[in-house]
Order: sequence, then C-alpha cells, then structure tokens
Amino acid sequence: MHCKWAGYLKLLIVLLSVNSLFSRDSKYAFPEKYDMEYLLDVWMGTLYWDWQRDFNNWNSGMQVSMGCFSMQEFYVNTDLKIERNLWEDLNFKFRYQKEELIDAVEENREFTLFWQFKSGPRVAMHLYPSFIKRESDNGYSIGWHKKNIDIDAGLIVNDFDNNWSYSEDKDGKQKFYKSYPLTYFMETKYRHAENIHSTFSFYYTRQSKAEYKIIEKPDSTYYEAVKKVRLKGYHLYQPQDHIAIGLREFYRFDYDEEYDHKDADKNLFFKRETVIIEPMFYYIFKKPNLWIGASCQILNEILYRKETQNIKRENLLPTISINHHLFWKLDMNTTYLRSDVNFENYGMDGRSDGVQNRIISAIEFPFNNGARFQFRKGWELDRGDDMWGPGFFLYDKIHCHLIVQF
Repeated sequence: MHCKWAGYLKLLIVLLSVNSLFSRDSKYAFPEKYDMEYLLDVWMGTLYWDWQRDFNNWNSGMQVSMGCFSMQEFYVNTDLKIERNLWEDLNFKFRYQKEELIDAVEENREFTLFWQFKSGPRVAMHLYPSFIKRESDNGYSIGWHKKNIDIDAGLIVNDFDNNWSYSEDKDGKQKFYKSYPLTYFMETKYRHAENIHSTFSFYYTRQSKAEYKIIEKPDSTYYEAVKKVRLKGYHLYQPQDHIAIGLREFYRFDYDEEYDHKDADKNLFFKRETVIIEPMFYYIFKKPNLWIGASCQILNEILYRKETQNIKRENLLPTISINHHLFWKLDMNTTYLRSDVNFENYGMDGRSDGVQNRIISAIEFPFNNGARFQFRKGWELDRGDDMWGPGFFLYDKIHCHLIVQF
C-alpha cells in the first residue's frame, strides 16, 4: 500500500513540475498555422466513444493521447483524476487536464475536498493553484450524489487574492480588478445500467475588468476585459444490445480586450466562438464479433484578432468505422474520414477551401482492470497532397492512446 501511494505522489509531482516549466500563454490563437488536415488530426486524437464512456464512469484513472500535427508540433492531451476517501464522509479528489492544440491550450489543475453524506447531499471546497500565486483560484460547490446520478453547481473566484496580497508583482507592476472574474459552473453525470451514459459541464466566467499600471509611472495605466464560456457534453444511449446512439457537443467563447485610453494604437482585441456537435450511430454484429459505426462532426467557428481581422471556419467531418476482433484479445478498427473545410476571409499563405480524405487503422491492446492501449496509423488518400513533399505520399500521421483505471 505504501508503494502504491508513493507512486501516485511521484506522478503528481511530475505533473505539477511539468505544468510550471512548460505552460505557455495561449491568449491568442494562431489561425495562420492551420492547414487543410488540421481538423482530421484533432479528430484522430479524440478518444473513441466506448473509451470515453469507460473513462467518464471511473472515479480514478488516467487517459493520455499523443500524436503528430506537423514536423514541429505534437498533439498532447492528458487527463488524470484521483478520488479517495479520507475519513467517514470526508473525501479528496484531484484532477489534472491539459490539451495542447495549435490554436488553443486548455489546462485545469484542481484539488477538491468534499463531504459526501449518505443521504445524498455533497458540499465541496476547490483549489486551483498556480505557479504565479495571484493567478490561483478557489471555489465552493454543493451537489447531490446517488447511485446513478451526480449533480454539482458552484462558484469559482478567479485570482481570488489578487486585489489584496498580490496586487503588485516584484517588478512594480500592479494589477487591480475593478470587476472581479467570477465563474459559475454546473456538472452532471448520469448512468442507467448499461443503457445510458451522460456527462455534461458548463462554465461561465462573467466579464471582468482589470486595471494595470506601473507604480512609478502613473501614465502607464491600461485596462483588460475578459469573458469566457465553456460547455462540453457526452451522451450515449444503447436501447438494445446491438444498437447505440450518441452525441458529443462542445461550445467555447473567449473574449479578451486590452485598451489604453490615451493611445489607441496599443489596443488589442481577441474574440473566438466555436461550436462543435457530433452525432453517432453504430450497430453491433454479435456472431462475426464486429460493429459498424458512423458519425458526423459539424464545426462552426468565428475568430477575430486585431492583426488578422475576421476569420470564419466551417467544417463537415463524416466518418465510417468498422471494428472487428483479430485474435486473442486484440481488436482492429478501420475508419474513413472526410473533412470538408470552408474558410471565409482567410487568404493566408495561399490556403483555400478544400476536401481532405484519410483512412485510420487502429490496433487495440487490452490490459487488466479496463486499461487499454491503442495505436492509430493514418493513410493519405489525396493524390497530389504536397504537405509532406511533392506527389502522393501514403503516410499520414500516427497517434497513441492509453487509458488506465486506478
């Protein structure tokens, strides 16, 4: 038992250290780095439906996804959660999430202490520490837990000690909130036998206003206004043993404005709104031990930066998958992807609208306690695609995925 907890502690130390050393500012997206295969790469890094269902249902576990974006960049997605009972109704939970994309880096590190009463109610305190102390957050929530359902709602005070202990940094630069950034959130999880699996989260950060200035230079004052919204959902319904219907949805809104009343040339503005929905259907053939599935991801995004003006990105990404048993416990999945991308007012580096096609071959290796490893290999189908060189090049990215239950 001592060795087991020592291993968890080492893992936490490594994650906290890596976050502090390698985190980077992702305030502004980089649409000039998009290519016509980017959304295929992002989909290739997404967990398959049954993997996501299993991970959502675990109280403690880890999922790691890693693969290629380009010769210079990796896609990396890490999600670690640990939940343990400390004493009677008192429990502890840790969650670390980080997804690194070309156009965004989403990161969350959360320590939670909660009291789960046997009758159902739950009360929790949350801490979101940061290497920069004044950027640490804390929160409080109430909830309800029964066998099949979890509901939590609460409030997070972002940069909670900024206006008091840490309003001035070591370089004499002061940040003071005129309107504090408060985040209201709700999370739900519902399970019904093996038929229904559903998770949903909603985070709304109201618009804040911060004043920045150098103490020794009163004329250096400028302001920043920020607002954020995040919505994420996963729903899987299996009315019969051989039929499954699913839906994934994602919504992201970012608003960030920096302005100087005395010098408009210094003003910066960033706004992005992204909507993704992905319905899915698959049919299981029991006797030949295979299933066939289809999905269609629909993306709509509007991005505005002062430097690049308006960019509108639309994409329709249908897929067809066949999963069959090979031998022993090994499964193989073959998926066809088609990405139909439309950029409006893009015009960077000569890129334009177009269609991309790819086949993914995946081998799945099962381990004990629900742990699984998957190796995915992409195959280029577009003759004349010169992203990796002139002419037709069959190789098209590799991704690896691992989920482990603690």
